[in-house]
Order: sequence, then C-alpha cells, then structure tokens
Amino acid sequence: MDKGHGDQGGSNPSAPPPPHAPPPYEDFGQGQFGAEMKPPNHEVFDPVPPTMGFVDPPPAGAMPMPPEPEATPIVILDPPPPPYSECVLNVDCPTSEEEVKAAMLNFYKGDCCFDPKTVDGFFIHEITQMHAFRYVLDTFIETRTLEEMTEPYRNQQIDGPQNGPSPDKWAVFVNPPQEFVTKAKSVMDLPRSANVIPCNKCHSTGFTACNSCNGMGFSRCTWCSGSGRRDKTGAPGEYENCSSCNGMGRNNCTWCQLGRIQCRTCSGHRFLKVWQSLTIRWKTEGKVHETQRGELKPKHLKKAKCGEMLSSTKSTPQNPQPLNCSLDRNILTASTQLIGEQLQKQNMNSRVLQFRQSIGVIPVVKVIYQFKNKEGHFYVFGNTRLVYFPGGYPGGCACCCCSIM
Repeated sequence: MDKGHGDQGGSNPSAPPPPHAPPPYEDFGQGQFGAEMKPPNHEVFDPVPPTMGFVDPPPAGAMPMPPEPEATPIVILDPPPPPYSECVLNVDCPTSEEEVKAAMLNFYKGDCCFDPKTVDGFFIHEITQMHAFRYVLDTFIETRTLEEMTEPYRNQQIDGPQNGPSPDKWAVFVNPPQEFVTKAKSVMDLPRSANVIPCNKCHSTGFTACNSCNGMGFSRCTWCSGSGRRDKTGAPGEYENCSSCNGMGRNNCTWCQLGRIQCRTCSGHRFLKVWQSLTIRWKTEGKVHETQRGELKPKHLKKAKCGEMLSSTKSTPQNPQPLNCSLDRNILTASTQLIGEQLQKQNMNSRVLQFRQSIGVIPVVKVIYQFKNKEGHFYVFGNTRLVYFPGGYPGGCACCCCSIM
C-alpha cells in the first residue's frame, strides 16, 4: 500500500505519484487537509490540452478576419391601438339630411304636440361634427372596521393573546371576491383577539334580579290589594280570606324563582367570550365627467350613450397616472382632479385598491337649418341620436307634458 495517500498529515516525497493522480492539496490552498480550499481557475484551465508547438504567424499584409456578428433577436410585439383621431372618425353619427330628419322623427314621435309634417319644412344647410367625450373614473375601495362581540363562554376554544399578539386590521390578508365589484362584504374574527371575562351583568353569578317582582320573589295580590281578605258575599261587614292568595296578601312571582332569573347576557354560564369582529366591505365608486359642446351641457350629455371607447386603463393609488386625451385637454384636468379627490377620502378605515379610467366618444353633430324663413341650429347627439333644440322646437308647443322644448 502506498503510504503517501494513507496519511492526512503528510506524503512521501521520494515515491512518485501514481498515473492520473489528483494534484496535491498544496496546489489548491494552504497545504493542510480541512483548511480553506480554493477551486481551480476555470478561466485558465482547459480540459482539452492545446496542440503542442508554435502557431505560424499570418502572412504579411493579411488582415485578421473579423468575428461574425451576433444575430439580432426578433421580438414580435402586439400592434399598438389606433390613435384617437382614427377612433373618432369611426364614430357613427348622422352625416346627411335624411339621417338628421330621421333622428328628429324618431326622437319626437311620442310627443303629443309633435306634428311629423313639420320635419319636411326643415332645410338643412350644414352638418358639423363636434364630438364630446365622457371620462369615467371607477375607484375600487376597501373599508375595514372592528366591532367588539360577546357571547356566553361554553368552554369553547379561545384564540387569544396566548397564541401571540393580535394583528392590525390591515395586516390580515383577505382577497376581494373580484375586481371592481359593485358591493361585497366579508365578516371574520380578528385572529388572537379573543378573551374570557366574567359577566358584568350578573357579576359572574349567572342570575339577575327579576324585573317583575323587583327581586322579592312575590308580588302583592291584586284581588285583595294585599290585605289577605275580602268582603264576604251576602254578609255586609263580614270578611273572609282571599281565595287568590289564601289570606297571605301576596302571590309567588310566576316569572322567577325566589326573585331571580337566568342572566340573559351569559345564559347562566357566568363568563363571556369577548373578541373583535372584522368587517370588510368592497365597493366601486364611479365619477363621470362630460365635455361640454356648445349649448349641450353635461346634464344633456348624461342621457346620451357612448359610441366608441377610446381608452381603458387600470392603475394603483401608488402610481395613479391620470389619463390624457390628445383630442381634449380637459380630460387630463378632470382626471387629475377626480383622482386627487378620491385619494383624499382615504383614512384609517378606508383605502383605495385600484383605479380604472376610460374615455368614450359621444357622437355630436351641430345642424344649421332654415324653417319658415328663420335660421337656427340644433344638436343630434348620442349613440341613440337624441335631439336638442337650444331655443325649443320651432313651431312647437310650450306645455310641460312633452319634450318638444
């Protein structure tokens, strides 16, 4: 046996190493087994030995070949959404005199004072598109409240401070049922908040005084007014024992036993379980901003339905990112203001989880007309083509039971 490989403390310098023997420990580190060892330098070590000898230099005047360029990876991206201008051009709105008159007939057909023949007297001179925009901000809000709850202690298991400190109400991880739900609610016990205390209603006795007899256990007889006797029938001036109370003048209370009843708070168990109940509510609040167009005010545009949706994005309260529309700079102002108002509503019990912003196009056309030698204008707006005359329908009725005005 080769003793050079049997001892850890040293080696035989006179004995040659066997073929393909690993390098001694001194080549890797400090020369002691168990000491700090360093791995070999893989940048220098080549598992395939190079060819022995020298490499001939390149001939004079020959330039070294440049390395082949690396192939550029091809990244396939989703097509970008169409610009706002193209979306607006795709809005469905009346563009001819026939469509405008059809919108008038359809809008006023249910009014009692509308005469369809008057539509033929309109001469349309100009139809101008002036679309409005509706900005909608949906705020997904979560509210958490704590309420102290009690119930009789019936030797049930208690999750109290003995299991650790009770967490903050916002430290309990609960997922909402879905994003931007209209309303949702979840009730749960706050972990490690339970405790057992004596019932303060009955002072841990399990009984309370009867309210009917004030804890006396009896009440005055109502037949004899507490005297124990009544007038004897047929014998004026003579008396007999009251048959209701047997001459005692009082009756035992029918609501209690010896003047006490079972405590309704602890149900006679003398102790109460007290804990914090966590109620979590989710809701979505919507804020709407419409852009005014001419005499069309937001109260008119609220009745209209949007056509094309230009944009819809989601963001967090940490990075709200107000929405900007290149076709209407007022959208950015409204978005910044509404987001700021929602963030200011946050408090210790309420927080904003997410924002959802969207912009829709409300088709609006301004129609310049002539009717009975009088010129005027009106608007056809909305996806359902509502009609609004700023000065009232010409030749219409001024009553309050129709929408001619």
